[in-house]
Amino acid sequence: MTAVDQTVARDADNLRRGESSAGAPGSGRAKSKLARRGFVSAGKISLHVLVVGSTLGFWQYQASTGRIDPLLLPKPTKIIAQIWRPHNSGTVWYNLHPTLESLLVGFAIGSAVAFLLAVIFAEVPVVGSFFENYIHALGAIPFMVLAPLLLIWFSQAIEASIFVVALTTFTSLFANLYTGLSNTDSRLLELGRILGVSRLQRLTKLRWWATLPYLFSGLKASLPRAIFSAVVIEFLGTSRGLGYLMVSDGNNLDTASLFADVIVLIVIIRSLLLFIHLVEERVLAWRPKEQS
Repeated sequence: MTAVDQTVARDADNLRRGESSAGAPGSGRAKSKLARRGFVSAGKISLHVLVVGSTLGFWQYQASTGRIDPLLLPKPTKIIAQIWRPHNSGTVWYNLHPTLESLLVGFAIGSAVAFLLAVIFAEVPVVGSFFENYIHALGAIPFMVLAPLLLIWFSQAIEASIFVVALTTFTSLFANLYTGLSNTDSRLLELGRILGVSRLQRLTKLRWWATLPYLFSGLKASLPRAIFSAVVIEFLGTSRGLGYLMVSDGNNLDTASLFADVIVLIVIIRSLLLFIHLVEERVLAWRPKEQS
């Protein structure tokens, strides 16, 4: 071993010993911080359980004693029973499938088209600056007023629902993607130019990672609007779906089933948003966290 190698090895060994001696207190502080966060999270969950449980208990008691008109606010137990009714044409689960189908297919199509056009507009700024205003103007149109026309255009109601969901997702997501792609740090782009990266590498290695926060923000903002669009289309011209079921239960003054429909819709929205959040946490794990 040469003298240089011995010096490097000695310095590395001293550095490891220094980290080991300084690491114990830091490790203890980290464990204490994690324990404190866990305690706070458990406290929040317990508080939510207490609030929800107390509200439902008070609601159940008032409805059982007749102090609340069951036509206006049915018992929580009756609402839960409506959710778990046997599978038939009048249940939530029978009507859930077409709503989910139109939502997922339309959301995927709208997201793909938004990403494709955002990439084209960002890579060709002349085209982007010309057509950007048209897309923003399209997003200002309340597509629900076009529902009767769409039901005439398409042979099946689910096709109209998919089209509206895709259009709603596209107009909501495009602005986020285009902003993220257009506002990539100019220093990164200059560095890529100096290193001689290709256009594809510039997109996949630089612009794409800079756009990911905008992408997830746009997905979380467009998902509730997409679900709303699907349900409204089902309000107007379908014979199956959560929207159709809500109208049917409302016309029959079946408030327990109507509450059950709304609860299932809320669970779907929250579940999909949670899934997007988990994917975001996984994909963007490299981002520095804010210190609390």
